[in-house]
Amino acid sequence: MAIFAKEYKIIPTGGDRVTFHIFIEDNSGNKTILPVFCSNTLKAVWGINNNANLFDNLYPLVRNIIRDDFSSGKIRSIQELSPLAFTTYDAPEIPPQPKYSLPDTINIQQKQISCANLPCKIRVKHPSKKMSFIGKDIAKKRDHINSLFKLKYKFKLFEIQEERAIVEMYMPCDIESEYVNRLLALRNLISWVNKKGLSKVLDNQIKTEEGTIYHLDKFLDKEYPSYGKKKLIGRLRSINRILSGYPIHKDSEKMQEGYKELGILWPISDFRFAWEKILSIYSDTLEELLKVISKR
Repeated sequence: MAIFAKEYKIIPTGGDRVTFHIFIEDNSGNKTILPVFCSNTLKAVWGINNNANLFDNLYPLVRNIIRDDFSSGKIRSIQELSPLAFTTYDAPEIPPQPKYSLPDTINIQQKQISCANLPCKIRVKHPSKKMSFIGKDIAKKRDHINSLFKLKYKFKLFEIQEERAIVEMYMPCDIESEYVNRLLALRNLISWVNKKGLSKVLDNQIKTEEGTIYHLDKFLDKEYPSYGKKKLIGRLRSINRILSGYPIHKDSEKMQEGYKELGILWPISDFRFAWEKILSIYSDTLEELLKVISKR
């Protein structure tokens, strides 16, 4: 049997994702549309600017899922796949090479397949428990920064008080409560910056009640005055504005300002895509900090 992927269209959606519709037909002539989402974060990591090129890189993944899920008996209808979403949690860090073009025939090793709705057992879709490869990068950058700080200043910048609380930060989220938990984990990570160590470098001239971002800002002023830190510190402050709204003041003006500064649409329409973008921005900020402290 076979599935025929006829053509696709790019659907304007805005927000934190790109949407494609693939027009599909089965052997019986039943037709359907398979929506495919790709997060803008994954698109940026892959270094792809053009949405048509993005589809060319995504389609081998879509094709494999259709072929494997039908052949294994995991699904009996295309509707059971709808929609397919690709993020840094469930896509490779390196984009697949374009191998196919539409129209395309996908041969299935199964007796019966259909694009029509079929009576079947309800398929419960469990949230992915995979860690984003961005999360793994954050852990590596954090350890590298700590090693450099230990070498240069005799203390670690990040004092991780509870690693388990941080691991949750790297997991995907599909509902608001999970999203809030991820934000609180990130707030912990930022608050666990070693203010005491930074204060020593600053000759104890900063009050301990000042926040961690303020301490880091003054540290960079003193130790790396020639470096333009505006973007680095600005990102952290924007993230902090978002964090300040949770879990109680979720509609505060300050919080909405933070979302706007990071290019995230408010109100949040998809918590997974929004969290992935915040995680990516935080990772970029650590990368920038790493480059600064590596200069001398």
